[in-house]
Amino acid sequence: MKKILIFAVVMVGMISFTSCSKDDGPGVQKGKTAKFTLSAPGLTSEDIVAFVFTGSMNGQVSGTSWKINGITQDNQGVIQIKNELLIGNKTVIVETTKPLDNIIVTFGGSSDNTPYTIKLRAEINGKIENDISDIVNQTYSKSLNY
Repeated sequence: MKKILIFAVVMVGMISFTSCSKDDGPGVQKGKTAKFTLSAPGLTSEDIVAFVFTGSMNGQVSGTSWKINGITQDNQGVIQIKNELLIGNKTVIVETTKPLDNIIVTFGGSSDNTPYTIKLRAEINGKIENDISDIVNQTYSKSLNY
């Protein structure tokens, strides 16, 4: 009985610390907005490239989190951009549809023939955080967390 009482007191204490927070008032936006500009100059149909975007809010992968070239991706907390959207020196813009607590971008590729370039520009809350331009000779991978 004593263990149950101690457990109950500890749980009530934990709940009291986590359930109440300072009210930031109306109009205060939590989380981060993001805009990513991607391209892969020199990419051919024989090469491989992929960008994967994951967004979460309150520790949960969030439903509709992304737009690709202005088109909302319904019910997608994770999206992937592959070769077909980037071949021919095309640029793809990926944006959040709502503020997110955590954004993970994983990208990479491979080339058996001639090298190509992976470009990623990350703007978080309107500020440039990364402007990456790396050459893919054989294999390449990178992960960023915002």
